[in-house]
Amino acid sequence: TGMVARGKSPAPLRAKSGKWSRGGTPAKKSARMSPRSKSPPATRSKSTGRRANSPAPAAAARGGLAAREARRADREEIESLVLWKRPLDTLYHFGIVFVAFLASPVHAAMDRKNILVVGPIVMAMMALFIARLVEGPHLAPLQRLEHQFWYSMWWFGLGVASSVGLGTGAHTGTLFLFPHICAVVRTAENHKELDFDPTHNMFKIPPTLAESFQKLPASAGPFTVPTFWNLFFELLFPVIVWGVGTALGELPPYLVAYSHAKAGEQDEDYEELMAEAKKHKKQGQVDYSIMGMVSLMSDWMIDFLQNNGFWGVLLFSSYPNALFDMCGMCCGHAMMPMWKFLIAVSIGKGFIKAPMQGGLFVWVFSHGGKDTLIEFAKSVLNFFTPLPAMSKCGTVGMGAECTPGGIVLAVAALILTLHIRKMPKMMLMPLVLGVISVGFFGLSVASMLQDKMKLVEKMDQGLDKVLAFCESGGEQKVVETSLLAKMMSYLSPKALFGYFVVSLVLFFVFDTINKLAQGHAKEMQQYKKAKSQ
Repeated sequence: TGMVARGKSPAPLRAKSGKWSRGGTPAKKSARMSPRSKSPPATRSKSTGRRANSPAPAAAARGGLAAREARRADREEIESLVLWKRPLDTLYHFGIVFVAFLASPVHAAMDRKNILVVGPIVMAMMALFIARLVEGPHLAPLQRLEHQFWYSMWWFGLGVASSVGLGTGAHTGTLFLFPHICAVVRTAENHKELDFDPTHNMFKIPPTLAESFQKLPASAGPFTVPTFWNLFFELLFPVIVWGVGTALGELPPYLVAYSHAKAGEQDEDYEELMAEAKKHKKQGQVDYSIMGMVSLMSDWMIDFLQNNGFWGVLLFSSYPNALFDMCGMCCGHAMMPMWKFLIAVSIGKGFIKAPMQGGLFVWVFSHGGKDTLIEFAKSVLNFFTPLPAMSKCGTVGMGAECTPGGIVLAVAALILTLHIRKMPKMMLMPLVLGVISVGFFGLSVASMLQDKMKLVEKMDQGLDKVLAFCESGGEQKVVETSLLAKMMSYLSPKALFGYFVVSLVLFFVFDTINKLAQGHAKEMQQYKKAKSQ
């Protein structure tokens, strides 16, 4: 032992974590020491007998620390570029972006390569503008076409704004689309027919409510009876347009990741996401906290997208998904074609999710749907009584007198969750079963509190208030009131809702200015670094 075999040289030493070990040299792993090498042996530490540390790793560590500090300083400088901290700098960078945005279509129109496309469009717009100024039988349909165009753009723009959450996570469906559905349904049920045009008198912030639409002349009859399906198809167009707008609003995360992948650059957000997913896989344990469940769901989404592509994007966009931004990042990093990503998201959000949401709210906002929902809530709470009751299962249906018990079902789901989590390749099922177990337990507690707190009755009263709020949009008669009454009118629920919507829109405008300014400043920062190298 300790002797080198005849004709063979000892394996060279390489640097690893500041020490030397057998292998290749730090510069080139394939390099081998010659058996006749005259180089003096590396010095060893007297205390440990190990080879002394090379100064190269320490210098590399100092260089890496300096680079991290520089990146942190650059990031802090970019993040400080907001209107309430550096207004002049923010408006300067935003102005550059805004001017470039306005100039880009002008440059494209003046490009000779685009003359065959731009020329007919410009001529058609000029013809429509001239026709709009000339009196004649063509004017009425032309005005209707113009109105439908702006009506579509209104809902499409609100859909795009919904994907970015108005800068706060707020949902324009909640602020505009769903109140519009409620207003149309309540107005139609009050009139007993669809004798009004729901596309007029709605380009307002806050949105208009019931009895605010343009009433059609009697000569336009007979009018449609407001059944569920008639109301659903009456509202289907704005619902689909809004849904397709939300799909287009999902492009920014995809485009950012795609541009990084195409340029061969590192996307910090995506790398952080993948590092977190690998960390969870390596640990092999399930964190049952709220953030742990969110991380588990995101890990499963990443794996599913990598294996299913187009159909995975279609699935994840077909239901309300708060984690869909990472779907766009993963597709962009994988360089999925933009048309494929956009088609999948448009089908899922515009033609599956949004119509289902629209149908649900048409049903809930009608008086018959509200009553059915209340009866269903009572049946659910009766079934989820905490303790089992099986004495009358032979004579009555499932309910308070024939139920396995909500606590029993919650415990059974929890036991199944703990069993399945130990099985391989079972990453999503424990999450689903855990949520079901918590839901069963919550329904059992609600059933137990129903007699004392009257939860279903309070739910019924709340829905009645929502419907009354939707019906509060009619023209109010001008009456003489005291100064105090006028001041209190500015604090009514309708007025407060209007203030809330306006404040969110203003915040969205400020946030957009900040984000565009920060993006331009970051580009300038990268340009200066590249130029200095």
